[in-house]
Amino acid sequence: MVMFVFPFPAIGNIRYTASEPLPWSEFIIQRAKVLIRTGQGETGVELKHDLQELIIQADQAGFIESKASLLTAQQQVQQSSETVNRDIQSGDK
Repeated sequence: MVMFVFPFPAIGNIRYTASEPLPWSEFIIQRAKVLIRTGQGETGVELKHDLQELIIQADQAGFIESKASLLTAQQQVQQSSETVNRDIQSGDK
């Protein structure tokens, strides 16, 4: 038997749950992907949308800690976007 080791356990769950996805595991996998994208410095509209959707899902499901981490990521993305915009504007002067 071959074992795969994934640096992010939630990403490893993609293969494990692919045949019978559960809403909870899908949420955890999508949350991991969004947090990775945030950590990599992505700040685009698509990421902001994905974060907002997951925050809503976390709120509805009562996933308090997941919601908190997503809100932190959302704040980080917003701050990064503002910094980029400020740098662009100051470069135009």
